[in-house]
Amino acid sequence: GEAEDEELESASKRYKRLRKHAPLFEAKIPSSWVAPELLEIVKACKDCDGKKSNEICSHLREEVEGVFSFPCFSQEFVKLFNAEIENFYASKIPARRPNSMNNYGVIVNEIGMRPMITQFQQEYIWPIAKALFPQEASQFDSHHSFIVRYTATEDLGLDMHTDDSDITFNVCLGFEFTGATLTFCGYMGEADHRKASHVYHHEVGRAVLHLGSRRHGADNIESGT
Repeated sequence: GEAEDEELESASKRYKRLRKHAPLFEAKIPSSWVAPELLEIVKACKDCDGKKSNEICSHLREEVEGVFSFPCFSQEFVKLFNAEIENFYASKIPARRPNSMNNYGVIVNEIGMRPMITQFQQEYIWPIAKALFPQEASQFDSHHSFIVRYTATEDLGLDMHTDDSDITFNVCLGFEFTGATLTFCGYMGEADHRKASHVYHHEVGRAVLHLGSRRHGADNIESGT
């Protein structure tokens, strides 16, 4: 409602003077923030001309049918981003939960990062998504971007679910941790939608891309954050 919108706007305004790293709030992506392989993948996807997914680029890995992973962010970006999120937590400014299932995290759009995320989406994620999922990714006109936190003393994981999105982009920005794998099942509405098909092991800075209709869940973290 209107009151909620005003509250969120004020959260962004209140945090503005406390920001730690100004470039995270601008509509541009320095090349030092992205993995060199990501540049190669984007170029290959733009020139793919209907190639099969396994022919596009050697840096693009198909984990299981319809689930792709690739190097995404550099250590420089991961450190900057995590420092900013920790800074926001320390500010104690109220923020909405990312969704109805996660208790710990931040909707980064609502603390002022929307311009940067939109630029990243358009420049890097959309070309890859269009090459892999031409129908579902024919246009990218919005995003719900958030970070969730899993620790042994807070949220441990997330039950099986589908996402309210055409395309889901999930990148690991963690520190040191064990567990917290990602289990995939089938597509919503299909006979195998409850059958586990793959367990993905996160790597810091590496991203996973799949359709929102693909059932998946975050397995419990065992240690770390």
